Amino acid sequence: MIKKKISLGIAALLILTSLTILFFPATVGAHSPSDVSIDYDAAEEELTVSITHSVDDPQSHYIYNVVVEVNGETEIDEEYDEQPDDTSFEYTYDLVAEPGSTIEATAYCNQGGSGSDTFEVEDDLEDVVVDEFTVNGEDEFVRVGLEEELVIYAEVTNNMVGEEANMAVRVVEDGEEIHSWSETVPAGENGVIEHVYDPHPEAWYPSTYEVILFVSDGDEETIHERTIEVEVYDEDETYELTVNIEGEGTVTVEWNDNTEVVEDSDTFNIAVDTDVTLTAEAEEGWEFVEWTGTDETGEQITITPEEDMELTANFEEDDDPMPGFTIVILLIAVLAAIVSYDKKRSVR
Repeated sequence: MIKKKISLGIAALLILTSLTILFFPATVGAHSPSDVSIDYDAAEEELTVSITHSVDDPQSHYIYNVVVEVNGETEIDEEYDEQPDDTSFEYTYDLVAEPGSTIEATAYCNQGGSGSDTFEVEDDLEDVVVDEFTVNGEDEFVRVGLEEELVIYAEVTNNMVGEEANMAVRVVEDGEEIHSWSETVPAGENGVIEHVYDPHPEAWYPSTYEVILFVSDGDEETIHERTIEVEVYDEDETYELTVNIEGEGTVTVEWNDNTEVVEDSDTFNIAVDTDVTLTAEAEEGWEFVEWTGTDETGEQITITPEEDMELTANFEEDDDPMPGFTIVILLIAVLAAIVSYDKKRSVR
């Protein structure tokens, strides 16, 4: 009797399962998107919704609806009759969202389930961003030989809405403008000024000059001003000083108003009759040993190159990296010996 009841129960369960599959086929295999992520380009006022929803047939099982809300208010409600890929895809929408706004995008599966993501619009977005401003790859100071290539590069992004920005690069020596270039940057776009000279223009051969980037808005109010100092030298009137590092440490090289830190190897062009001070500093656990390439000794030396020179600062690992460590060990050993001796005496 008990076995009969169990058999009837199993049969009933099988029948119920079959009916569920028969009458509710859409729920079988239904699942939420495994990933929904959004990104917002404030300058372009463009929203990208990236969705991962793996299916066998994107025409019958797909993301049918994407809803986008800004600060809780629905701004986009798009419906689809298939998804463009069986795994990952993205949709792009035009969307205006003020700085500080919260954007939420939700993707719905046509067989049930959903996924969402949120995005906070930056409220401190700069009106105009200087993406890069360099001379020969440097952004503050550069030394250039007369026979070297000179590359001046400036790039800015205008994030202002409906307003142009202006950018100008000027070469100035002793307050006098040698040359200049300018570009107008439309709203939401990038502006680039680039000039390559090979070799360096001889007309730009004072000992130093400045390359200055000016960025302003439509009312000519200055937004950015950056300066790169350029020091020009004649290769025929200088000596090459190469500084190498052996081991772990750095060397600070100082001459005239220049200061450079060498961490591996570097070469400098030093004018005739110029004193150069080099200071070696060991990393933790290392110690300075000596200079090679010169007879000067000590961690800090001063030289006046009379020809091309190559110096190496030599560092070695410290045998006793913990100051006083050896002494502490010896003291502990002595104390242990005294305690042991006292115990033996008391036993006697």
